[in-house]
Amino acid sequence: DGAESRRLTEQAEAMLEPETIPAVRAEVLFGRLFCLRGPGRLHDRRLIGAEVVALAERHRLDDALFRGYTWLVPEHLQAADLPAYDATISALTRIAEQSRQPLHLWYARLYQAQAAIAAGSLTLSGGSNNTTLVPNANISFGGSGANRAVTVTPAANASGTATITV
Repeated sequence: DGAESRRLTEQAEAMLEPETIPAVRAEVLFGRLFCLRGPGRLHDRRLIGAEVVALAERHRLDDALFRGYTWLVPEHLQAADLPAYDATISALTRIAEQSRQPLHLWYARLYQAQAAIAAGSLTLSGGSNNTTLVPNANISFGGSGANRAVTVTPAANASGTATITV
C-alpha cells in the first residue's frame, strides 16, 4: 500500500545518522521518491530530487547525480517549471557527455528531443541507403509538436530493400 511504503521510507530516512555514508543516504532518498507517486506529491518529489542532486554533487556521487537529474526532468515538466526543466536537461547532457556511458547518452538525447518537441523546434530529416528505390526527396514529414508522421514513397516500378534513417 502506498501510505505504508511512504511511512517506511520516511522512517528509514529518519533513522539515518548525520554521518551516514552519502551513497546510502542517496539510495534511501531514491526509495522515498519511488513511494511519492501521484500528482499531490509533486512538490515533495521535486524537493527530494533536489536534495539527492545536492548530496551527489557535494560527495561526487556521479551515478546518483545522473539518476537525480534524470528523476527531476519529468517532475519539472509536470510542474511547468520550464527554466528548471531546461537547466536540468543541460546538466544531464553535460554529465552524459563527460561519462560517455551509452545509457546516460541515450537519456540525454531523449530529453533533448522532448525539450525540442515541447518548444516546437524539432527539425526532422531522413535519408535512404538505396536512393534508386527510395529517393531522399520521397521521405517527407508532417505534423507538428508531439504529433509527427513520416511518409516514405518508393520510386515508381522499383523493388528491393532500403534502410530509412530518420
